[in-house]
Amino acid sequence: MFDAFQWKRRARRVIDLLEKERAALLSGRLDMLQEHVDRRERLVQELTAEAPAESPEVRAALAEIQEAAGRNQRLLDAYLEGLRAAQARLKQISRDAAEIGLYGSDGSRIPSPSAASKADRRA
Repeated sequence: MFDAFQWKRRARRVIDLLEKERAALLSGRLDMLQEHVDRRERLVQELTAEAPAESPEVRAALAEIQEAAGRNQRLLDAYLEGLRAAQARLKQISRDAAEIGLYGSDGSRIPSPSAASKADRRA
């Protein structure tokens, strides 16, 4: 039998956990996310075990859960975008560092010691 009170408590626990996830994301505590994900999956399973009766309260709770989950997803997407940008920048720095050379007083390029050692190894 459907227990509206129990369902609301479960919905509140999901929302509270999503808010904790958001706080972890905003503070950079990505190490806490796996624990939150495991708990959230368990809570959502409990929440969906019994179908709630259609009511304004239920719709409001589901909308709040959806909004909180969407907000967290946008934060995760931003993290991933930042990681990709940092990775691309590090690759560019690495390429640029390989192209930086030494120049003599006349402006001519002097082979870098690492390039010379690479040539020695190939020969």
